[in-house]
Amino acid sequence: ASANCSEQEILGLLETWLSEDKLGNLIYTAERQSSSLAEIADALSRFEKSGLDESDLSRSVQTMLRVPLLRRFLTDRIEYIRIAKKFVTIRDLQELSQRLIYPREGHGKLGGKGAGVFLARKIVEKAASEHEVLKGVKVPRTWYVTSDALLSFILHNNLEDVYDRRYMEIDRVRQQYPHVVQVFKSSAFPSEVIKGFSVALDDLGDRPLIVRSSSLLEDQTGSAFSGKYKSLFLANQGTKQERMSALQDAVAEVYASIFGPDPIEYRAERGLLDTHEEMGVMIQEVVGTQLGNYFLPAFSGVAFSANEFRWSPRIKREDGLLRLVPGLGTRAVDRLSDDYPVLITPGQPGLRVNATTDEIVRYSPKMVDLINLETRSFETMSVDRLLREHGNSLPMVKKIVSIVEDDRIRRPSGLAIDFSDQEAVVTFEGLVSDTPFVSMMATLLEVLSSQLGTPVDIEFASDGTDFYLL
Repeated sequence: ASANCSEQEILGLLETWLSEDKLGNLIYTAERQSSSLAEIADALSRFEKSGLDESDLSRSVQTMLRVPLLRRFLTDRIEYIRIAKKFVTIRDLQELSQRLIYPREGHGKLGGKGAGVFLARKIVEKAASEHEVLKGVKVPRTWYVTSDALLSFILHNNLEDVYDRRYMEIDRVRQQYPHVVQVFKSSAFPSEVIKGFSVALDDLGDRPLIVRSSSLLEDQTGSAFSGKYKSLFLANQGTKQERMSALQDAVAEVYASIFGPDPIEYRAERGLLDTHEEMGVMIQEVVGTQLGNYFLPAFSGVAFSANEFRWSPRIKREDGLLRLVPGLGTRAVDRLSDDYPVLITPGQPGLRVNATTDEIVRYSPKMVDLINLETRSFETMSVDRLLREHGNSLPMVKKIVSIVEDDRIRRPSGLAIDFSDQEAVVTFEGLVSDTPFVSMMATLLEVLSSQLGTPVDIEFASDGTDFYLL
């Protein structure tokens, strides 16, 4: 070596090889198919304590570590791994391993929605160095119940025959589904999963939570399963025992939704009925602020990088589409016959679907979804009532509403709005005109769709201060 390399080069090679030699346990554990999630988490923890810096490792060694870990935690899909290995570090996966809830000897994954949000977050974090407008994008604190916890729950309660229901006539499935929900909610979780729930509740505190489905079939190209499985809001109030009971009920109900008529019918239409289904679960903080007994975001919505509802010939498919509502985003996700979201296309924000005062008032959001902390329930309230009771305390209220006056619409003025005397309508005009929100959404959609190589749909919310990707 001394005949071909300098002393400094030899020293550098030796240091690299010594560092890589310390990785033997992590590489062996990650590559071994029989390794449980607990063993992989332990190996990652030891790597973290070893003092090794991943950036000092060669690119090939970094890839050799990341790929099996991505496969074990997130997905087997080659296309996902090909993209994720460029953005997800070993430290990211080590931090993720500390927020997993799994059965003893668990080998499960996050599921489609969990893996999607995790990767999207890492893509946005990296893109923020080039796009200043993305630096404020956050993701709520989240815990993940791995996909095999469902099978553990079913075996623990001798419910294996529930899988046969997917082959029943759909009318029988619909008729018997309430019974399945009740059986699941009356069943017990394995002790190690209950322990994980307890740690998660301690970490998340008493903030309201949403328990979200994250099926292995969910959010995959060609079969999104949007809205087919349950997502449940929890006020997360009361004693630790009451909060724990409510969380277990919610997870059990999300599990039961796999065997509901809508997802079974959807799977049958796509030839997925014979595919073994597993369900991960996300336990996520609800974005929002407290107004009296109510908890809600300033606004929420869904965004599409491809606009399939173009109300003007000037709007192109790549201009995207936003569906915005005040409060929780349920009214933006679900199409309702009695209410409307505000529609904005990020590529052409000046082209609004409603032009006249009458149209703007008629097709504005009239209801708002929120969490009642006192009754510990999900509720729907009229926008008028919320504004009368708490309007000037609602974050960004002057960016969200406009005032109807003499058959015209104007922006709010003054320090406060007299909601008992003035007619207010939700337009989001101030949000569009006076903040970088639309520019941020356009950049966010463009970055995610270009890096993932496919059109994307996202959910988001804001507490009036920070913007969150959900």
